[in-house]
Amino acid sequence: MPSGIPSRAGNKGFTILEASLSLVIAVLILSVVYSIHQTIITIHKSTEDREEGPVAVMRLLNEISRDLMCALPLDGADASLTLAPTGTSTNASELTLLFLVPDPLEGRDPEWQSVQRVRYALRETDRHNRELIREITPNPFADEAHTETNILLSSLAAFRVEMLHEGTWSATCQSAKQEDWPKAARILLQREGEQPFQTEVFLPVGCVITSTLSRAIATP
Repeated sequence: MPSGIPSRAGNKGFTILEASLSLVIAVLILSVVYSIHQTIITIHKSTEDREEGPVAVMRLLNEISRDLMCALPLDGADASLTLAPTGTSTNASELTLLFLVPDPLEGRDPEWQSVQRVRYALRETDRHNRELIREITPNPFADEAHTETNILLSSLAAFRVEMLHEGTWSATCQSAKQEDWPKAARILLQREGEQPFQTEVFLPVGCVITSTLSRAIATP
């Protein structure tokens, strides 16, 4: 064999065609892997979005129910439980209640002796969106009472509360004594574009029910 002809067997490198083909195959594999990854993320996120809406509403209904069950007529309060519609909308309620919580000060007898006020109401935002807020006021009868506001849910279509008093459901209520305390409450929550959720809770006046809900203790 003439010595001037190069041998293919001794050439261990890649030709331009082989390198291009390898690069194309690698790009195709990475594209498929990325597409599958993005699909999994999209499915997971859409599942979380579907679950978060109803779960968040149901969790909040449970919290409001427990607050109502803990509400008590307290001496020195003009009204321990107040319910009124806000504005002209029948789907907007304002609920205010008083109950006892453990005194956070050290050295005190750990009894349910510190008063707390909680107010639930719908609030209009700058973007014409209604959100449900909860205002917590520890020691509301103190001279320097401080209130903390928490946003609970946004894009609210309805927050309606009714009280059962003398066999009739009413959207208004003002109770200060055990004699005029409502028997039960009906709470409805609905977010924009979602189905409404409703629950009813018996109001055991005179019974202090301990709650495991964590509540913010505000300081002046």
